[in-house]
Amino acid sequence: MTNRRLAHLLGRVALGLNIALHGLLRLPHLAEFSQGLRTKFSGTFLPGDLVVASGYGIVIGEAVIGLLLLSGFWQRSVLVAGLLLMMVLTFGTCVQQDWATAGTQLIYTAFYAVLLATLPDPPTERPPPVAMSE
Repeated sequence: MTNRRLAHLLGRVALGLNIALHGLLRLPHLAEFSQGLRTKFSGTFLPGDLVVASGYGIVIGEAVIGLLLLSGFWQRSVLVAGLLLMMVLTFGTCVQQDWATAGTQLIYTAFYAVLLATLPDPPTERPPPVAMSE
């Protein structure tokens, strides 16, 4: 295994473990977590019901994305999903004007982006060669 592939594997597993535990440890307290977000976002323009629904989606998304990162299945799609989740989280954090947390979220975003950028490119379909007539 090349150093690049080993670094990618270990980075993916570390991020997967972190994100999976974010979600899995919140699952038993999903309702309380989501309702807590309603309170946390009460001073913003975001509707409370949307915030609660987002809380459910964030926790489930973290658990699924983290477990899929650990498994290594569908890496490209999972990394894109992770980046999209980070955009949602960053949006909410910026709405709250919590700039310190937004900075931390950019580190996660960069980690996802580096993992995506270092994946081998998917194979491309090439048209069959054109036969030359004699």
